[in-house]
This record gives sequence, C-alpha cells and structure tokens, in this order.
Amino acid sequence: MITVSVIKSPKAECKTCHETHRVVEETLKSYQGKATLEVITNGTPEAQAYGIISTPVIAIEKKIRWASQLSKTALRGG
Repeated sequence: MITVSVIKSPKAECKTCHETHRVVEETLKSYQGKATLEVITNGTPEAQAYGIISTPVIAIEKKIRWASQLSKTALRGG
C-alpha cells in the first residue's frame, strides 16, 4: 500500500491547503486498497522531518513530489 501525505498549514484560512487536500482525497478514491491518505499539520514533528518551509506539500512514500497548489489533472500526470 502506498502512503500519500498532504502537509498543510494549521491555519483554517489556507484555501490552497484545503483545495490540495480535497483534490488528493478525491483522486485517491480511484485507488482504494492501493493507497492511503495521511494528513500532516505543518509545524508538527512529522512535518518538520520533511524540512519544508511552506505549504501545501504532497509526499508519496515520504518523498516530496509537489510543493504548490495542485490541480486534479496535474496529480494524474496530465
């Protein structure tokens, strides 16, 4: 099983973080049984391990793959 992590701001008003989380969550529905979603709040020890300074970030298997706003098309490689 693949783990996809979304690292987002702890601030509720981060629209980009919420949209990235929503897009990843929606996309992973197509991969049920093959991938899990982990949501990490920036500033926590888990997020600090990635060494990031801004959010949102998407990591796959603990490797950063995207560090900006993401569209569904971009996530699927289109």
